[in-house]
Amino acid sequence: MKLLDQKTTGCCITMLALCFILSFPQTGESRILHVPLDYSSIQGAINSSVNGDTVLVNDGFYQEQVNFLGKNIVVTSRYILDHDSVHIYNTEINRSYLNEGVKLINGEGPSAQLTGFTISNSLWKAVWCKNSSPTIRNNIIRGNKADGIYLDSSGATISDNEIHCYPDFDMGGPYEAIEVFNSGPVIERNLIDGNDPAGNVHAIYLDLWNLLLPGVRTDIRENRIIGEIFGGLPDNGLPQLIHHNVVTTGNGFSASMNITDCAANLKIVNNTVTGGGGIWIQGGNYPDIRNNIVAHANTGIELWVDTATVAYNNIWDCKVRYSGIPDQTGINGNISSDPGFLDPSRGDYHFFCWSKCIDAGDPLSEYTREPSPNGGRINMGNYGNTPEADPSVACILAFPDTIDFGYVTMGWHKDTTWVILNAGHARLDISGVSTGNADNFSTSYPGGMTQLNPGDSLGLIVTFHPLTNKTHYWDSVLVTSNSVSPGKCYLAGHTALGVDPGPEVCGFEIYPVPVSGDYLCIKPSTPWTQETRVEITGIKGELVFSRVVHPAGVQPLRISTGMLKAGLYCLRIKNDALSLTGKFSVARH
Repeated sequence: MKLLDQKTTGCCITMLALCFILSFPQTGESRILHVPLDYSSIQGAINSSVNGDTVLVNDGFYQEQVNFLGKNIVVTSRYILDHDSVHIYNTEINRSYLNEGVKLINGEGPSAQLTGFTISNSLWKAVWCKNSSPTIRNNIIRGNKADGIYLDSSGATISDNEIHCYPDFDMGGPYEAIEVFNSGPVIERNLIDGNDPAGNVHAIYLDLWNLLLPGVRTDIRENRIIGEIFGGLPDNGLPQLIHHNVVTTGNGFSASMNITDCAANLKIVNNTVTGGGGIWIQGGNYPDIRNNIVAHANTGIELWVDTATVAYNNIWDCKVRYSGIPDQTGINGNISSDPGFLDPSRGDYHFFCWSKCIDAGDPLSEYTREPSPNGGRINMGNYGNTPEADPSVACILAFPDTIDFGYVTMGWHKDTTWVILNAGHARLDISGVSTGNADNFSTSYPGGMTQLNPGDSLGLIVTFHPLTNKTHYWDSVLVTSNSVSPGKCYLAGHTALGVDPGPEVCGFEIYPVPVSGDYLCIKPSTPWTQETRVEITGIKGELVFSRVVHPAGVQPLRISTGMLKAGLYCLRIKNDALSLTGKFSVARH
């Protein structure tokens, strides 16, 4: 097929971009119509286009309505050429709240594509698809007093967009982020913002009037959803799928998934759901709820149906784990365990290596897309059976993580038990356990190789035996192994040259302990009458703070500790008349 560019100069499109534009079935010769170079408006270019053409829009502000007029064309910003998201932000279709923003309501098919725009200030419907199945991809739909995308009898594919709701009661609102009316869309890899503290609006509203809607298949997958999926899905014998999504509801009461009517083939699989009311099925029969994580919700799973499959889910930190059915914990692979999310505040729902959600999904579920080693079993949650799944690895949990032996008389020793646990999902191979300062600290590890299967533990004795004339000792125990976690333990000890001086030796009070904020207070037991140096050193003796303070009697001294990481520190106070030491810990959350 030959692609004819209406402008013979000043336009060069990469072969990759051409392949992308031509990736849909077309007939005849296709043209590229440039806006504003050839046409002053997007609609003007569409009016002149025929099936298979591409309307290529430069960055700019386009105050107009866009109607595809039933044509299977690509309307795109320059994002399609270089995938630079700046083009999405800088190419805006703005309706000034007059009416709909973009209309695909005349039988457009999958090769009708809207790509790379910001669509704003629309009224009623920002993108309206009726009796059509277009592709809506890589757009930002926000700032509208309208449904972000409204589907009416549509099989649209909605991919890789950012879509926002309008929660206020004006201009006919509130409006959903996506409203699906008697439709069977594919909704994938979008950021869908349906956040509403009052619970009046939804991220995805499934407005179903015909429970037997023929030929309709809904697939909601791999989205980041803020708000609620609400409504019904048809019972027409075709699979209806909600899978691999992260759904977060922040208002504390709306169910993250509230399905009013469900199909016999409804599958809610490998989702991560946090906050709100969890998963709630109000009607229908035979839903399959499997490999999900529901955490920090009012209710984990609530079912008002006669028959359902509930298997291999993790319901954690919910006020009520199950409602409408008996508690399923411990049955059919369902658990209640801290999922160990890596950084949920930043939207990262990967796991720490000790999470019990790794290799805990249905043994019959497909797992081969997970990276090796994958344990031959799918993970729970939204990354299960995806290339982003956490691998099955050995993982050390060592406790305690800090040992303070206190005062030990020179030439004597003190023992403390230390435990290494393989909290991971693969065999742990330990080849060494050592201390840095063997003259003063040692362990009972006999040497050689020790193998621990998942869940097994090894107990060791860690000994402090001060041999040199020092007041303070710092060291650490380090495990050499195949674990992805270090298994490190910090050690501290003190000597008093054969005399236990008791708790008053430091000569000052430190508070708060542990330090969790930005300040540490030091209150002298006796007045400081001359300039005094205050020093803070780390566990290995490295100097992290030094300051000279003027005489202050017994008034507390406040020191900024915002620069200190979590750990154990030594504090030293010295002047011509005294030299005092103490210790404190810093905890960061």
